[in-house]
Amino acid sequence: MNELKIFVSMILALVLLASGISPTTTKSFVASGPSMAPTIHDGDRIVVDTSHDLEIEREDLILLVVDGKEYVKRVVGLEGDVVEKTTRDSITIHEERYESVIWGDVTYPISLAKDEFFVLGDNLNHSLDSRTFGVITREQIIGKVISIQSRNKGN
Repeated sequence: MNELKIFVSMILALVLLASGISPTTTKSFVASGPSMAPTIHDGDRIVVDTSHDLEIEREDLILLVVDGKEYVKRVVGLEGDVVEKTTRDSITIHEERYESVIWGDVTYPISLAKDEFFVLGDNLNHSLDSRTFGVITREQIIGKVISIQSRNKGN
């Protein structure tokens, strides 16, 4: 089993090199908690591209830091977007509606400026994200998720 893990790690490094991503600009991260289910589950291993010139796009999964804690979230709001609370239980971003029971002390509407992003967990009712900690900035982004290795696939 240990040999299989070494083999898989070597193959992943070769794939990264072939795609132009250096292993020195990647970070391995183990997911904790249910906030990104069903995309990412507790214990899944995530590989993140930490290059400084990353272009962040809507729907990208990113690793970010807020108050010293690392989170994986989905980018749903970009520069120029307005995040509006449309009802007591929903917000709208870029014509997409998100319904949830979780709300923090964030004041709406929010107009996203240059290098500001609004992020959500895929499991909206079990996620700390921009609804609770507010807008994130480019400086808070550690990198973009490039690989997810499920712990349930024998890894």
